[in-house]
Amino acid sequence: EQGVHHDHVGPAEQVIVQRTLSTSLIAALPDAQRADVGRQVRALIAATPALAAAGDIAFPYRTQMLAFRKTGEG
Repeated sequence: EQGVHHDHVGPAEQVIVQRTLSTSLIAALPDAQRADVGRQVRALIAATPALAAAGDIAFPYRTQMLAFRKTGEG
């Protein structure tokens, strides 16, 4: 097992809003509901001084990797 750390860096619109809207749960919503989620996320960013005033932000990801080897039939 090995872990890898990665930061998605960019403006809040890209890193937070577009990432949120692209998740399968949100992407599957009807257009009007998806647009409402986008408005809510943008409002949250605007109401959070550290995000609203930031240029680029970093969203951390950690991926766990596992390797398996098949050791026989069945």
